[in-house]
Amino acid sequence: MADDLSIQVASSMMQMLASRGSSDLGVKLMKMQAQQEQAVVAVLANQAASLKDAGYNSSGASKLPIARGSVDAAV
Repeated sequence: MADDLSIQVASSMMQMLASRGSSDLGVKLMKMQAQQEQAVVAVLANQAASLKDAGYNSSGASKLPIARGSVDAAV
């Protein structure tokens, strides 16, 4: 009887440790994915800024460059 109880306790402890390890691993994977997504967002933001500075509008069409601080005469 005592052997059965110790086996059950050991089994329960192993299940608990496995569950905890699985949860920790899941958290680490989510953090890694979030870091990757943040890196992609940063790259896309840099690309969007460079397109804006290169003379393209939001639809991708080119626009005439206007010097910063100047008045657009076409208004």
